[in-house]
Amino acid sequence: MTTNFIDTKKLADSIEAAVVAEFEKRFADVSGTDSDQGLQALYISDAADMLEVCRLIKQGEFSEARAKLYHMDTSPREDLYMLMERVAGSEIVDSMF
Repeated sequence: MTTNFIDTKKLADSIEAAVVAEFEKRFADVSGTDSDQGLQALYISDAADMLEVCRLIKQGEFSEARAKLYHMDTSPREDLYMLMERVAGSEIVDSMF
């Protein structure tokens, strides 16, 4: 499948919404716990990386998005890939990355 016919803005917006929803859930889960500051900082950093990938996708910069994705920590990278597959399907995600 080619990425030439993909509405990258709509795709990125959908992935971004999934990232934000997942971030809000995880952030709320650690709020008020003993380890909340460290985990909150980690979740903020991971979400920022994920949103940067979304920005690059929105601009159609798939090679830059791929590079950013591959340089992320393993867990957020896998989480983002899963969210992208949930939103777009594995065939589209595989063709992008």
